[in-house]
Amino acid sequence: MQIHVARGSSSLGVFSIEEVVSGLQSGRFLMTDLAWREGMSTWVMLAQWSEFSVVISAVPPDVTPQSNNLSITVPWEKSRSIGSYFETIKGAILTPYSTFASGVFSFKDYITFGYITALFLIPFSIFGLLYQSEIKQNLIEISESAPQLSFILELINKQGNQPPIPVYAAICGVICYTSLYPFFLAVSSIFIWVGLKLFKESVTIGRVAVATIVSISAVNLCSSLIFLTAPFKIYFLLDLLAFIPSIVISCRCTAAVLKVGPLKVFSVWLISGVAGYCCYRVCGAAFTAIAGGLN
Repeated sequence: MQIHVARGSSSLGVFSIEEVVSGLQSGRFLMTDLAWREGMSTWVMLAQWSEFSVVISAVPPDVTPQSNNLSITVPWEKSRSIGSYFETIKGAILTPYSTFASGVFSFKDYITFGYITALFLIPFSIFGLLYQSEIKQNLIEISESAPQLSFILELINKQGNQPPIPVYAAICGVICYTSLYPFFLAVSSIFIWVGLKLFKESVTIGRVAVATIVSISAVNLCSSLIFLTAPFKIYFLLDLLAFIPSIVISCRCTAAVLKVGPLKVFSVWLISGVAGYCCYRVCGAAFTAIAGGLN
């Protein structure tokens, strides 16, 4: 039997029962360390494993943890601060399974988390709205120089020429979006929840909303860092290169929070995306037909 052991948000490795027993006796492992093996729905403290009861009985009473609160591994749930926010984002990217091994995952506790992300994204949102024409021109230049990206040019041509957005309208739009950011993500998580239910996964809508907020926040912050460190004209190329890593980060983070397989999360996203695209095309065709009939 292979046992995964973690301390806080850091993985200590994979060990056999004998190695864990030896580690507890030598002090390498603590009773408050978390452990997980295949078939378990969540990580549990070593002190709560029956396999290590002999070792536990040899430990002084005050060393054995008395509260399940000690098993919380999410930095954000331990303390609500900017530092714990970034620690959680770091864990979501690098070590999602140990970072989200155990927690409450209540949606109301992560509303502030979502607002912090939204505040960091405000400058980039305003920039994108104010410089749409410049962004579009750069996209055209990139797609013309790279035939394999010709689909970008087709999308731009379909949009047609649009007048620039006034400054006040751009700012108002960003403020409205920012004020509702966590709730927009919560609404979008409904599709993931429905998809997982179809796969017969027992997950709550609140927990799915938390997984969406954290995973999208991690991806958005990474994209913002790319924007800050790259020349504007190659930003889109870097963003394209980061597309697959972003999907991997999102799937692993969401899977770690929900305790499901990342491939299952990806399948749900893929099915939801295809279904949404089909609905968009059908509704668009129906609207065009109705408009044509009225004319």
